[in-house]
Amino acid sequence: IAEARRLGVEVSSGGPPCTDFSMSGKRCSQKGIQCIISMLQVSAAVSTVRMVLLENVVGFLSTPEFQQALDLAQGLGFDHSHNVISGNDCGLPTKRRRVFIMFTRGRLGGGKLARDDKADWRGVHERL
Repeated sequence: IAEARRLGVEVSSGGPPCTDFSMSGKRCSQKGIQCIISMLQVSAAVSTVRMVLLENVVGFLSTPEFQQALDLAQGLGFDHSHNVISGNDCGLPTKRRRVFIMFTRGRLGGGKLARDDKADWRGVHERL
């Protein structure tokens, strides 16, 4: 946390083990949600972090842990937006779909983030 503060880190990204949330997995381990909780708590402790990007399998959206993550993020001052992107949407030779959740707080230029301005997913697709 001290090093991230010193460096002025603005973006944190990652993805917990997907086996905890996969429809083909047992969906019983707590490692995935613990990873998300830690990631959000550490990011919240670094005042310069403005965005946390989380990636996982689409099955995550149908788990109780998804709502738990959203509730925690809100309590820590983050807004959220999510979208499902397929690899072939980005020119990759795969149809695997993944959910990307963007947790944001504030703006780089200051001010409160507008609800309808949380994520430009069309722009994300174009950049990918």
